[in-house]
Amino acid sequence: GHQVCVLHDVCKAFGGTCGSVLWTASTALIEWLDADPSRREHITKRTVVELGSGLGFTGTCLLRMGAAQVLLTDVPRQLPILRRNLRSNRRPSDGATLQSCGFVWGGRPRRVFLQRWDLVVACDVVYKIDHVPALADTIASLLESGMADAGCSPGGTQALLALPDRKDFGYHLKDSQGRLHPKYDYELLLRDLQTRMRGALEVKVLDTISTPDPDACGTSVILLLLSRATRNL
Repeated sequence: GHQVCVLHDVCKAFGGTCGSVLWTASTALIEWLDADPSRREHITKRTVVELGSGLGFTGTCLLRMGAAQVLLTDVPRQLPILRRNLRSNRRPSDGATLQSCGFVWGGRPRRVFLQRWDLVVACDVVYKIDHVPALADTIASLLESGMADAGCSPGGTQALLALPDRKDFGYHLKDSQGRLHPKYDYELLLRDLQTRMRGALEVKVLDTISTPDPDACGTSVILLLLSRATRNL
């Protein structure tokens, strides 16, 4: 029931980054949330920080679907087109509930880490193997910061990820311990997260969505809900 329009950078007027087009995982997540009212519980009245926001489609849709506040983040060179799209979709009633900032994974910008977020959202962010460790560190830090805050939502900060089942990294690839790479690219992120969080990561597969464009996005988009495990001492 909400219309969100975004400009694609097909002519590379804004730099032609990988965030210049709308990827399938973003639309898959929004359509999945919109298909069943009960799924809105993941976002309704929650504060959300999005990683790799690209064109701003996903974050803007989440606000329209009931999120209390959304901060869209991406690398600084992506901000011109991201902010252009936010301006074109902004409503007078949005106020400070829809904002953006530059964020290079692995860093600790105050705008991102100054507050505790209910939900971390990321779509199709596992596309360069060199970026995976920093991405894992960022997600882990956000999940852990939510657990440390007494005012966090039930269960603490969670992460909602929409990740294609690509195999671009190759089966032959080994990590620093000589272990073979997992079957799908996104599994490398999960493995790094488990290591970073010392085995305290809980992973729930919400759904597997077939994609209409398998050449660009694998054959499916996997929807994952991540949280930090609570342990009784």
